Amino acid sequence: MIKAESKTLILYPNVSNPYKAVFNQIRLGIKNQLSNEFSEFIDYPITLSQEKQSLHRLISQQNSNRVIALSSPVVNKLKNLNQDIQLYSAAVATPPGEANDESLGVSLYIHPKHYFSILNQVAPQIKRVRAVMNPEYSQSHMAYATRAALEQGIELLIYSANGFSDAAVKSKEIIEQSSADTDAIWITRDVLSFGRQSLISYYIENTWDKGITSFSHSPVDVKRGILFSLYPNYYEMGKQLGELINEQQNQNSSALHYLENPQFSLNNRTAKHLGIVIPSSLLPIIDAVYPSR
Repeated sequence: MIKAESKTLILYPNVSNPYKAVFNQIRLGIKNQLSNEFSEFIDYPITLSQEKQSLHRLISQQNSNRVIALSSPVVNKLKNLNQDIQLYSAAVATPPGEANDESLGVSLYIHPKHYFSILNQVAPQIKRVRAVMNPEYSQSHMAYATRAALEQGIELLIYSANGFSDAAVKSKEIIEQSSADTDAIWITRDVLSFGRQSLISYYIENTWDKGITSFSHSPVDVKRGILFSLYPNYYEMGKQLGELINEQQNQNSSALHYLENPQFSLNNRTAKHLGIVIPSSLLPIIDAVYPSR
């Protein structure tokens, strides 16, 4: 069992809203899930320019051997501190299964199974999904996604890219090769990391013109015309990390996990344009609808 008398230090970036609100929600979820097990939480915002030596002193002064780091930059700051601490993490911007999965945590990447489950319900005629991914840091994610798609009877076709020019070429190929009747396009974190503004605009314009179903990880994309997105519920992210920490006491696991319980946004105008009728079973779980009434 967890020792109730020990302190838990939560470190997060010292940022302004709206990002500050994100970390507030994660911290609230963590505390609500672990309030019975952990007697004292200490919240401490840090600057990304803060030296490791300063963090070493901070952890020592707080007499805490358990640290929760929120965001990849904070996690990276805490690596190789040579302190006897148990490190946990959340809002990590890499998918599970990749290099440096050294601490128990929750990724910003949503489990691919949720995308394909929603897709199967809104557009059951879809048999193939095309996506651009970066093999440099998404090998395991690509394998997870392929299996998750197959479980829904969908073939995932992955186009590898490792830079903006490559991603632009592959995105053009995807649009040209997709059939509106049987294909959908997954606009991944990977492809948008190469150049969000220009690439998302290309996808929105061309999927609309060709009547192709598309989905992403951002409600902003849905607001602009993508059919649907799944995106983080940050309070639930905090709760999920708390559940994993409790489970670790029995399983002794230390790995990054996909985010579960995502939020769901939908563009009604795009659905009508594509001839899609949203099943009544999905209506209760839609968190945001665009255009807003």
